[in-house]
Amino acid sequence: MEDTATASPTHQLGADLRALRDQAKLSLADAAKTIDVSVTKLSKMENGKQGCRYEDVAGLLAVYGVGGAQRTAMLSRALEADKPGWLLKFPMTDQIETLRAVEVRADAITVFQQTLIPGLLQTTPYILAVHNEVGGMSRDEAADRLAARLRRQAVLRHPATPFLALIGEDALHHRVGGPLVLRDQLKYLLEAGQRPRISIRIVPNLDRGHPGLDGPFVRLYLPGRRGVVHLEGREYTHFLENRADLERYDRIIEELKAIALSEHASAGLIADVVRELEGKPIDEPAARLA
Repeated sequence: MEDTATASPTHQLGADLRALRDQAKLSLADAAKTIDVSVTKLSKMENGKQGCRYEDVAGLLAVYGVGGAQRTAMLSRALEADKPGWLLKFPMTDQIETLRAVEVRADAITVFQQTLIPGLLQTTPYILAVHNEVGGMSRDEAADRLAARLRRQAVLRHPATPFLALIGEDALHHRVGGPLVLRDQLKYLLEAGQRPRISIRIVPNLDRGHPGLDGPFVRLYLPGRRGVVHLEGREYTHFLENRADLERYDRIIEELKAIALSEHASAGLIADVVRELEGKPIDEPAARLA
């Protein structure tokens, strides 16, 4: 197996999977068939050119007859990488699948977005508008990203996963897709906020800065571990799992919760913006610090 002092976590995990396949005396084609992936994909995984999804690693270990402590350690490594975090630079669709694999295992999820509605709460028209107007993607790429995001949203239909969305007030006013798309998106937020274990709170614009202005993030709490923080750029995703980083983001979350409106007041503010978009008079706003 490769020298762990020089190999990246992606390369090391791939090399170990290749060694286990050799020990099991399976061809690349036979192993790929057992987990329903292409030979090309498995080859890239083994050579560290593509990330290893948690489900794929679990399936391969079962095929290779790996159990006990070794299986536990390798499954854990499927979610790990270079400290203080792991930077994924393979195709974005694969990066999104890696994120989804982490989200479905999470005990709880907290997300902060200042300028856009968080991805897990976006409607289909809003998703397409984000990809076209903000991301500048082609029609085909936007369609691929739409499918990936809709698959991710299934996690919110799991009643056991608490989800907290902290959304900057600016996101309620950026007319992504136009006023009608934004109106329907905000109506969906109001509906989603009525579901069990989903909490939507608006972080109001202040006369000062706050830690959330440094950028959006997702905090994922995983069973039996401290979890990870996910940061997403245009061409990459970055996972942080260093204790100091996690503690810093946990402090940021507490600061944002301290200044965010309550769920009730947040719903009132969202409803006001919906009425404004519909050209209706806005009721006297309730006390927003309630």
